[in-house]
Amino acid sequence: MKSIRTRLIVWLLVWLSLLWIVAGAVIYYSVRKSLYADFDEGLRGLLAGNRQNAIFRPGSEQSYLFDEGGDYFFQIWTGKGVRKSKSLGENSLKPPSEEINKPAFTNHLLEDGRKVRVMSLPPRGGPKIDPGGGMRDERDRAGRFLLKSNFMIAVGKDRNSLESSLAYVFTGIIGVGVLALLITTGIVHFVLSYGLKPLTSLSRRMEGITEDKLETRFEMDGLPSEISPITERFNGLLERLEKSFQRERRFGADLAHELRTPISEMKSLAEVGIKWPQHRAEGDYQTVLASAQRMEAITQSLLTLSRLEAGAIHAAAEEVCVKDLINTELSGRQAELDRNELLLDLNLLSEGRIHSEPDMLRIVMKNLIENAIHYAPKGSRISISSNAGDPSEIFSIANAVDHFSEADLEKLFERFWRKEESRTDYSHSGLGLTLAKSCAEKLNLDLSARLEEGKILRFILRKN
Repeated sequence: MKSIRTRLIVWLLVWLSLLWIVAGAVIYYSVRKSLYADFDEGLRGLLAGNRQNAIFRPGSEQSYLFDEGGDYFFQIWTGKGVRKSKSLGENSLKPPSEEINKPAFTNHLLEDGRKVRVMSLPPRGGPKIDPGGGMRDERDRAGRFLLKSNFMIAVGKDRNSLESSLAYVFTGIIGVGVLALLITTGIVHFVLSYGLKPLTSLSRRMEGITEDKLETRFEMDGLPSEISPITERFNGLLERLEKSFQRERRFGADLAHELRTPISEMKSLAEVGIKWPQHRAEGDYQTVLASAQRMEAITQSLLTLSRLEAGAIHAAAEEVCVKDLINTELSGRQAELDRNELLLDLNLLSEGRIHSEPDMLRIVMKNLIENAIHYAPKGSRISISSNAGDPSEIFSIANAVDHFSEADLEKLFERFWRKEESRTDYSHSGLGLTLAKSCAEKLNLDLSARLEEGKILRFILRKN
């Protein structure tokens, strides 16, 4: 049962069924209690006013109720004997099993199978008891017979009509319950289908999204508040997927572009060497070597990036002196600085240390320093500092830039990205900053870039 609609329908119907059952039970027992109360009140009315009146003897006003075949019964117990109505026939009523002090109502099943409702009265004591062992009756001044001995009276009535009424009520409740359940099922199905319509529509639109339609976005207006967060996050996912696919497509094109030049150079030199072997020069071999080294550098960088992203490189952390690491990377680069007429400002704290993996941290600093030396304009200044007033800052490097904007900051760490002005410069592959970013993330560090005063590009390496 994976469908939300099916789950909701089933659970709603289960709980609504329980509710109908409870409501039906309450109604049934309320009606049953009311019918029994009316029934008992009818039994109570037989003896209202004078429970010692001999209304049970032939000739009395109510005696016809107890004739043979009647619905009413009585039985009288005294210390001298038992008297019962003709309507009981060979049957007998049972006295209460324990002493009572108020009328008691019980259900009985007679020997002939008839169901009766019996009201038993508390024992009564008269002023005279017949010592002869019989039951001796006397008349009062009005001519009514009196029971002069201790006695207990039980009055009953056939309750078949009562049971029939309860059966009709029970059948009616069951019928109404089944009908209500069927109607409720239709209403629940309609309401859920209508309520889940936005989700169904969203699902159908999602089915039409392919890798060629990642620019699709879902409208947020008019959506229920429960679906809006899902739609918003899905739009964000589509945006990230679109950018990722664009980067992958651009990566393939850029990789082909980067490898095309050295491969073309090597191919041309090989063709010339085969055609005119007598014209081979030492410089040709140097060109082939440089092209091979460039392709090797690209391949090695891509392999390192792949291993970093796959988690195949594990960092073994140790205490690292940031100042020593920077000085090591700067050593041997004075010739490059002089050739580009660059000035170097260093602000390094001798006590600056960090617990990190030295080789990966060296890759970060090496690529940042190479990027600054290569792209800084001639005659400009490169500034390098460590822990410069910010406890979380590990390393910072800044250099002047030309024709650079805030929009370019978002692309700095993409593979093979270079400003269009430098696309024809093949001395760098465009993977250095991407590799530095991946290494920083592996070390749980944050490498960010910002543009200061519109002409200074600063990279900052911080602790997370």
